[in-house]
Amino acid sequence: MTERPTDLPDFNSPPLEEVAMSVQFEPIPAFGARMQAQVWARFSEKFPEWVEQQVLPPTFELFGIPDRPHHLIQLAAQLCPPTSRALFVDEKKTELLQLQSDRFVRNWRRFPGDAKYPRFEPLLERFCGDYGELQDVLRAKLRPNQCELTYVNLIPLEPMGKRLADVVRFVRNAPGDFLPVPEREQASTHYVVSGDSGPLGRLHVQAEQYTQGEKSSVRLSLTARGAPLGSRDEGVTRFFELGREWIVRGFTEVTTGEMHEKWGRIQ
Repeated sequence: MTERPTDLPDFNSPPLEEVAMSVQFEPIPAFGARMQAQVWARFSEKFPEWVEQQVLPPTFELFGIPDRPHHLIQLAAQLCPPTSRALFVDEKKTELLQLQSDRFVRNWRRFPGDAKYPRFEPLLERFCGDYGELQDVLRAKLRPNQCELTYVNLIPLEPMGKRLADVVRFVRNAPGDFLPVPEREQASTHYVVSGDSGPLGRLHVQAEQYTQGEKSSVRLSLTARGAPLGSRDEGVTRFFELGREWIVRGFTEVTTGEMHEKWGRIQ
């Protein structure tokens, strides 16, 4: 298992609610319910619940396309093979696998009363183990074309009256004489992840404030997406490690010092 870089920012109580590690690959030939059942048979002891969902459309980060300077390409869902996406859920409902003909995802999510976030390194190790088992069941070497790492943070706004700008730095309060305090605020920014050879992917940051009754929160998600950094499975791991660095450093830069004190910044 890799070790956490000592120079990465760190917090005693990060507001992290979910982590998703996703690899997209060339579609598996003849993929269907029988193949999903074969995969579930291998994982059912750890993930006894099977839930069906609609497929996710193929998504690619592309560069050098006119009029699309900072975004991605999503192919129409109908271009995907007409099969479902299987979710295999563990007993605690905190970890799950997602499988469709061209994508494998491993999620960790926090539930009330759960222990602390298990950290990136153990989750990456579990992903690599499950991804290897998947290929073993399929008796095929998958050919990944995109990797995606997402961190979702849920940040309560206390006391009432705080705004999105009190959490993220790229939003400013705009007081006025006529408009009331917004019922809902949202903002997003997009950054190119670059290397010596050029663009490697993008970091997408989305922040949204919502209010339910007397409770107000901010949902802050950071997604690093791009092609594997190599032709083998190690290229997927390398991208996840790079994506984690951009997400953690990006999260620290876009959030305010007031929030850092609240979460107990230690690095």
